[in-house]
Amino acid sequence: MFIRPFPDTDRGKWQVSDGGAFAPVWGHTGPHLYFVNQDRTMMQATIDPGPPFSITAVEPLFELPTGVSIQVVQGYFDVTRDDQRFVMRRQAQATGDDERDTRQLVSVQNWFTELQERLEGR
Repeated sequence: MFIRPFPDTDRGKWQVSDGGAFAPVWGHTGPHLYFVNQDRTMMQATIDPGPPFSITAVEPLFELPTGVSIQVVQGYFDVTRDDQRFVMRRQAQATGDDERDTRQLVSVQNWFTELQERLEGR
């Protein structure tokens, strides 16, 4: 994987990973780029924007848990605003003898209003 400046992509090209990488995501609080390598390890590249621009470190953070799917462009993960946690999509697994589909989406609308009503009733 490489980093290039935008919009003048001919101005430079810096290699971040050897052997390929998936789903790069920029951090929010610092000069970090997160990506998954070919061994399903979450990596963190530390960037010095310069001048001159440079990649100062690339280090492994953790192996992806079982059931977390990663695709080349959209990794189905994101980094929290403080860059302290990752939010990932994991495939639900059936448990025990229950072979039914376990996928379920719960959407809670107007949750703040409901919370206020419940607190007022205390």
